[in-house]
Amino acid sequence: MEYNEFEKKLLSQLENDDVDCLNTIRKNEELIQTYLQNTENQVHIKSLVGQINNVILNKNSQFDNIEQVVKYDSMKDVLSEFRESDIVIRACEKENVGALKWLLTIDINPFVSNKDGVTSLMRAAEHKILFFVVEYLVKDNEDLVNIVDKNGENVLFHAINNPVTFEYLLKTKIDVNHLSHNKETVLHISCKKNISFNIEKLYEHPDIDYSIADKEGKTPYIHIMTLLHRNRVSSSMEKLLEFIDYTVVDETGVTPLMRILKLDNYELLIKILVRLSEKATKSSNLIKLDINYRNKSSNESLLSILIKKYYQMCCKRNYRQRVPGKRDLITSLAIIFGLIISYPGCDINIPIDEVGNTPLMFFLIIEDYVAANFILSYCKNVDLGIKNKNGISASVLALKIKKETVLLEQFLNHKTFDKQFIDPHHNNLLMYSVLFDNSTAFINFINDNPEALQQTNDKKENVVILAAKLGFLEKITNISIPDTCINQQDALGNTALFYAVQMKNMYDVNLLVLGHADPNLKNNQMVSPMDLAKQMEEKQLMDYLNEPIPILEMKKNLNDSIGGGFFNKIKSSDEKLDEGLKNYKLVNYTEEYKEILKKCNIYSLCKGRTFDVDEQLALSLYITLDCCECITMNHIDPKETLNRREILYCRKRNIKPTDKNQQTKVRYKLMFSSNETNGSFNINELLMYRMPTAFLCI
Repeated sequence: MEYNEFEKKLLSQLENDDVDCLNTIRKNEELIQTYLQNTENQVHIKSLVGQINNVILNKNSQFDNIEQVVKYDSMKDVLSEFRESDIVIRACEKENVGALKWLLTIDINPFVSNKDGVTSLMRAAEHKILFFVVEYLVKDNEDLVNIVDKNGENVLFHAINNPVTFEYLLKTKIDVNHLSHNKETVLHISCKKNISFNIEKLYEHPDIDYSIADKEGKTPYIHIMTLLHRNRVSSSMEKLLEFIDYTVVDETGVTPLMRILKLDNYELLIKILVRLSEKATKSSNLIKLDINYRNKSSNESLLSILIKKYYQMCCKRNYRQRVPGKRDLITSLAIIFGLIISYPGCDINIPIDEVGNTPLMFFLIIEDYVAANFILSYCKNVDLGIKNKNGISASVLALKIKKETVLLEQFLNHKTFDKQFIDPHHNNLLMYSVLFDNSTAFINFINDNPEALQQTNDKKENVVILAAKLGFLEKITNISIPDTCINQQDALGNTALFYAVQMKNMYDVNLLVLGHADPNLKNNQMVSPMDLAKQMEEKQLMDYLNEPIPILEMKKNLNDSIGGGFFNKIKSSDEKLDEGLKNYKLVNYTEEYKEILKKCNIYSLCKGRTFDVDEQLALSLYITLDCCECITMNHIDPKETLNRREILYCRKRNIKPTDKNQQTKVRYKLMFSSNETNGSFNINELLMYRMPTAFLCI
């Protein structure tokens, strides 16, 4: 019998489970010795093994005949070749469980790889059904886990879509940070493909290195952030949010949280900040986040980006615009603001623009007193004395508050309020009270610091001159002004009385002369107030300059001049001309201080905001706080407000008071959807309501 005929017959018998295959071996010992033993040319051995492997791959059971043939004494070289073949790899590819169970008993070399460098462990790791193969191979040969294929990938790369095997391999001595030839780790790939299970397990691994960058220079964090931006993070992955290193910056110096905020992903940012706040409250060392980080190139911070968006909202007035998630824009930004400034270690005094304004200064400039009140009430470390690059502080800007007297008093009585403030032009707070037309603040400062009346600015003006030029004197009639102040001359040599005469302000002229103002004190042009009155041919002014009348009588005269019947109210053309001249002068004098006022108004005011928006802002700010003390503004309890809203809401929808689950949902809705009912309350009469942030921000 020729060898080819022998080989063909043997393979046919193995394929058909013919037990006579061993007799074929015995009868052809000479052929076996010639072609399959001790030969340098392995071609026949390799050919036979290859064909036997094909037979095996087409069978699921009954491998006894094959085993007896390859283990026959004269077939030992065939057995050696068989054990070095890729049969297990190929069986794994076909998921031939029956063949694999038998092959694992034959001691096939597990380190054998195919032309792609893939081992049997790698192929087994790709198939869920072959977990038993993985366990068997790793049990006695753990070194297998770090072998790499031609792509430089170890078995973990191959198990990336097989959760059970992936988790099992992580418990071995496998290199979880191994870089492939494509400069990727399994974490990079898992992040790119959004394989949440792998990401969770890798983040739990003690040896995982989050700082490794791929060929694009991106770390796993960057890829995670990409998923976050796209809202492609599963609920099971959300717990990873607290493990991410939020101090990592991209090529532009932006942190993950800053990037999320820039992309308007408010829902995600709230979710992250809630988780981080809860953990940081227990121990700040557990969280990798610098809440005060500022970009070195742009000087941006998380807080400055937020306030920029807040200002854009105020300018566009799109407060109620729906944003992705459950909330509108004003609610989302308010919650984020509350979470940021209540985060442990947050510096509420950090500059938020190129001028150096703090958050409180910003809100005072735009006259958003809801937010300003919140900062003043909650932030214990807020500093009203910090000056921006223009020399302006929150102590000055607080003087813009006129109607909200309770809030103004809180500012004036704050421990950091700078009562000795002087700006670069040597204007003090008393002068700013005049500039802002704030008589309440003026009286407060006079009582606290009477010496401020003596101070002069760069124009040698004191507050009396300033008040006369800006028509403020008649608002402070109860103030006693020293003679040294009342006759102060500015850089032009003019006194307050001179300006009062120039403006034909009868009341101010009379008031100043009563206070011993000198009507004959000449200016640099050698013109006195009396000279000016004579030049203007104002007899009544001259009368007051010579002989002033008591204040009460003066007030009565003024009231009489505007009182009476219809005809008495009609002004003469001369009176109209005088009033027009007075207003013209007032406007001109106001223009002198335009640059000073401009520095206090670098942002547009948030005018035209409806009450329900203010109410929503107040609620969103205060109930965002995780654990807070009650801070009194006036005297109303927001808990009562919410109860009232619940009653109205439940009545409309016939919800029974006993339905606690439904009422819980109602309360959440009412706190963030003020348009659900018509109930409302005064925003300046709000106490902080104690409620867990975690509940509010789910």
